Amino acid sequence: MARRHQSLVPLSRDHRAALALAFRLNHPSPPGPATAVTPPSTPASRARAVLDFFTAHLAGHFRAEEEVLFPAIALVLLPDAPAAALLRVLVTEHRRLEALRDAIADALAASTHAGEDVLLAPLEEFAGTLERHVRREERELFTAFADLLPEPAASALGPRIDASLAAG
Repeated sequence: MARRHQSLVPLSRDHRAALALAFRLNHPSPPGPATAVTPPSTPASRARAVLDFFTAHLAGHFRAEEEVLFPAIALVLLPDAPAAALLRVLVTEHRRLEALRDAIADALAASTHAGEDVLLAPLEEFAGTLERHVRREERELFTAFADLLPEPAASALGPRIDASLAAG
């Protein structure tokens, strides 16, 4: 696997954490006695984990991409370039993940009356969408980054991405 441009490393770290969340959603620990190694996994606990992760990581990650990374790449692209279409797809996926976050929050609230089964479909869709999105960014956008954005513009993005992520 090719190394990521240094400017993209913080975003790739977030991607690894997002893939770990998607894995845990797709492969929850079985119900049973809770231990330090195997905490209980219920649809409600997984839903809370998604909402917490979104607040702590994905909201800032999306902002860094949409306000810093994507505009910098878009500036050097023709509107009909394949990478321009990819940027539009990635933003659409961000909006879809936000909608799924909201659906999970609504289902979590409803689960107190309707049962935790109402959480299963939105959790499954969120996990699949998140995994596909991260893999698309890593395999398509990040591998093409050095060809899309010349130095020193690529390196200049690093501090801006870091600042955006630090802003929360």
